[in-house]
Amino acid sequence: MNGRRALRAGVMLGLTLAGLPLVAQTMVFKWIDARGTLHVTDRLADVPEPYYSMYRAKLRETEEQRAKAGVAPRPAPSPPPTPPPVEGGTPESQVLSPVELELKNRADWKALVARWRGELAQATAEVESIQTELDQASLNPILRETPEVKAQLADIEARRLAAMTRLEAAKKMLLVELPARAKKESVSPKWLE
Repeated sequence: MNGRRALRAGVMLGLTLAGLPLVAQTMVFKWIDARGTLHVTDRLADVPEPYYSMYRAKLRETEEQRAKAGVAPRPAPSPPPTPPPVEGGTPESQVLSPVELELKNRADWKALVARWRGELAQATAEVESIQTELDQASLNPILRETPEVKAQLADIEARRLAAMTRLEAAKKMLLVELPARAKKESVSPKWLE
């Protein structure tokens, strides 16, 4: 009985070890793109930089270990394909690593949000200033009826409406349009803070 178990265990071990080089030859490559999507492939040629270089180095290390163990080397994988140009992207965005590209995108979003917050603050201050000017110009009921003051009040009101339009546009951009665009582009909500 013990002889059969030993024979069975030996056969199983032999089959396992015989299949080991085949398992070692199949490697799965994983990477995450700039949008956070996980990609998996068994072809190194499908892997973009900088992951290609990382996996290529890992394969070289594995080949060296195989050579030391006396196992025949595998053929070298083909280089990664050249990525297609990014629509509307700049040449520099095609050269950046995924981490650098994400940092650049984050900085761009932060700058965009800061620009619109600055626009909101400027428009708010302008509306308050014009409202104060309008209140002061319309204090005297007798002067309000003169043609010069009426023209001045109409000019102030036109400037107030223009400032209010800019204020509403900045609010809409910060509260509606940027969050919708961020959601569409799968941008982290923290980038909008």
